[in-house]
Amino acid sequence: MSAPAQSPALPSSSTATESAFPALRSALGFVRHKAWSVALCSAVVLAPCFWHRHLEANDLGSHVYNAWLAQLIHQGKAPGLHIVPQSNNVLFDLMLSELFRLGPRAAERIAVSLAVLIFFWGGFALCAAAAGRGSWAVAPVLAMTAYGFVFNMGFFNLYLSVGLSLFVLALVWRGRRWDFVLIPPLMALIWMAHLLGTGGVLVLGVFLALLRVLPLRWQLTLTAAMLGGYFAVRWYVLHHYVIVERESDIYWLAGADQFVVFRRAYLWVALAIVLLAAATIALAGLRGRREALQRGVAWMQLYAVVALAVGFAPGGIVHAKFGMMGYLPDRVSIYAAALACCLLALAWPAKWQAAAFSVVAVAFFSLLYTDAAALDQLETRMEQVVAPMRPGRRVVATIFSRRGARVHDQHMIDRACIGHCFYVANYEPSSGQFRIKAEPGSPVVMSDQDDCGRMQNGVYQVRAQDLPLLEIYGCGASLRDICVHELQAGDLNGEAAFAQIGIKVRR
Repeated sequence: MSAPAQSPALPSSSTATESAFPALRSALGFVRHKAWSVALCSAVVLAPCFWHRHLEANDLGSHVYNAWLAQLIHQGKAPGLHIVPQSNNVLFDLMLSELFRLGPRAAERIAVSLAVLIFFWGGFALCAAAAGRGSWAVAPVLAMTAYGFVFNMGFFNLYLSVGLSLFVLALVWRGRRWDFVLIPPLMALIWMAHLLGTGGVLVLGVFLALLRVLPLRWQLTLTAAMLGGYFAVRWYVLHHYVIVERESDIYWLAGADQFVVFRRAYLWVALAIVLLAAATIALAGLRGRREALQRGVAWMQLYAVVALAVGFAPGGIVHAKFGMMGYLPDRVSIYAAALACCLLALAWPAKWQAAAFSVVAVAFFSLLYTDAAALDQLETRMEQVVAPMRPGRRVVATIFSRRGARVHDQHMIDRACIGHCFYVANYEPSSGQFRIKAEPGSPVVMSDQDDCGRMQNGVYQVRAQDLPLLEIYGCGASLRDICVHELQAGDLNGEAAFAQIGIKVRR
């Protein structure tokens, strides 16, 4: 996996080498020397954040809606809701709240754009650290990862924590002297963003630090120990916690499952990436030098551990204190995708290989544009339905995800309600995992998580104390077919929606 002689390395100089922050100095030098390329690449990567009227990413609607509720709480206009001090799972929400004075649409565009840039350039930094140089050839695959499953599900606190952790891992592998003092403040931000990112960077960081200094024989022993420890923890979890089943069975794609989002066509995109990546790495191995191969073996071990962890992880865990942590393999596989990009960077892709990755990326983003456009139309229709309502109207929405889609649509109503209505099935206050909490009897939102879940699934039986309550539901073949009706005590909130697709619900 030796580099072509003409390939430029990361900018360095004797000044940078002698600097107290050599890795940071090298990175800043790269940005300075490639300023126009970095700016153009950033603009292209951000394009999906602006290509439709609404920025579609399922849970994003809930984050923005709850940022609005936070404003109402401060104004004393959200009875039964309060904000509690919380140090974890809040970073993205704090960003939204600070930006909310610019308006909800501007706040979400800026916050999401910052998150995308942090993730993309964190991945680029890690790939550069692995390969010893910046590799533009992996940029298309990194961009696809940036807009993969985690993004489209709107898990933005997790997304931020992973993006920041990629910078930390780059420092662990390449840092020297005072570079390491940058890690604690980054770790503080990662903790504020998400617990899973914190655990991920600690485990992978220690593993990577040891791989950096150990000879190959001891690296293999360490990898075997890591896998043994993982399966021991897995056995303990399976026998001591309530386990959530997986929603899909595509984790054999080992990171490329991030690219399977809405429909079957995405699976062909993921398969194309897997085949191209395998061919690129295999060809690099055939022409590689011993020292390059040894460095590649360390990263292959790291990738293999993460990929196997994803492949054998349960769908989720129910914890008495922290509640349910769902989509575990779907979330963790974003690390596998980022590490796969590192392997590609180490393989020094040829121009034709970089072009092939670009073609697949164009196919991926073409599909994503079409599906996001459909969701944008649905949300526009939601806004039209909600607009005539008097402020403070209580509503519940029963919108079912499209068949075959991994990404759900249940938060379509959230942003439409801002300034117009209260979405009573808003799951955040009752989950115990976010900074806004609900008290029993709040007219703004249900305080019981089970009730919220039943409402979202369309199997909640309306009680007299829930009234007045409007249901917004899909009532036709088109996504734009939205109807509204007043619920009565004893009604099942999803009965009308289920009837449209020929399902009779038992009371």
